[in-house]
Amino acid sequence: MSTSHLTTFALFEFSGGSGVNSLLPASGIALSIAEGGTITHLRRSLIAAGTEAVFVTENRRFLGFLPEAPDFVNENFLELFGGSVPAGRAMTVSLGR
Repeated sequence: MSTSHLTTFALFEFSGGSGVNSLLPASGIALSIAEGGTITHLRRSLIAAGTEAVFVTENRRFLGFLPEAPDFVNENFLELFGGSVPAGRAMTVSLGR
C-alpha cells in the first residue's frame, strides 16, 4: 500500500456548513479531528466526502466505521460513542472512490 497524499482536516456536518473544513485528497489516507456531533451527522459527512471508512483507536484497538454499512458492521464503533462523537477525537480516514 502506498499513500500519495496525507492531509489533516476536520470532518463533521455543521448547520450551514459542508462538514469538511479543508480539501480532501481524491484517494489515500487523511488524519481528521472530529468537530463533534451525532453519528447521523458523521455518517452524512463521510458519505458526502466520498469516505470509505474512518478508524479510531481505543484501548490499543482500531475500531472502524463504514458509513454506508449497516449498524451491525459498525457495532464496536457505535458502542464506543453511543449517539455522538466528541469534539477533538482523532480519526484516520480512508478515501479512495
